[in-house]
Amino acid sequence: MSDIYMMASFKVGDFATWQTVYQEDSKRREQAGLVELNIFQCNEDPNVLTLIFEVESIERTNAFLDSQEIRERMKLATIEDDPEICYLKKPM
Repeated sequence: MSDIYMMASFKVGDFATWQTVYQEDSKRREQAGLVELNIFQCNEDPNVLTLIFEVESIERTNAFLDSQEIRERMKLATIEDDPEICYLKKPM
């Protein structure tokens, strides 16, 4: 179990399309050391999403997010801009 978490926030053009692509990529996330903890939709706009993951390594996660393959998958998933990424830790 890691003490590092990642929050990714972004807007998609079409939630159903994003959801399909996201589900197809579960093995890629697992191989990158990402464990999904939660997915949230904004009340005002269901195409605005925030995802929380436990991560094994910030460096490994950054390499995954910066890969050309994942960039192409993000476009396919209708993610409109680069996700806002924040790494988190528990204060105690």
